[in-house]
Amino acid sequence: MKWRVLLTLVMFLFVVHSAQSQTDSQNQVSASEQQTDSTLTSQAVGPSAQSDNSAAVADDDEVFIDINQMPEFPGGLSGIKKFLSNTVRYPQIAKENGIEGRVICSFVVERDGSITNVEVMRSSGDMSLDREAMRVIRAMPKWKPGIQNGQPVRVKYTMPVNFNL
Repeated sequence: MKWRVLLTLVMFLFVVHSAQSQTDSQNQVSASEQQTDSTLTSQAVGPSAQSDNSAAVADDDEVFIDINQMPEFPGGLSGIKKFLSNTVRYPQIAKENGIEGRVICSFVVERDGSITNVEVMRSSGDMSLDREAMRVIRAMPKWKPGIQNGQPVRVKYTMPVNFNL
């Protein structure tokens, strides 16, 4: 069971990493054109979010989109794979009732790499799966922070977590 959740998340991260590499060599895509349904993505948040990311960091509370260097989980894909295999616990109540689903959560990777503002963007329909997805994201170790114009910045991510029996 854990390996299915782990494999699904690792696949999403791989797709995002590949897409980010391609995006770096292309023009920036506006926030309205990004799809957040099936891949790990970043988004601009708040009234001060800039569409021109080459501008200097203007606000300490600003959350960026498509920055120079995206935040990274320690150890990359293999690091997150190991973390998830040791951390994800399929909720017993959901297991007993044969409940599966996908929880889409968002969170902010802070300047110091810590994870904050974890919330469920789209519920699986089962509260136990939603709580487990949020617990796992909150339990993540500090990431390598995102960098914009040589400065660490806050970056918001949306991450789907799939639960399959």
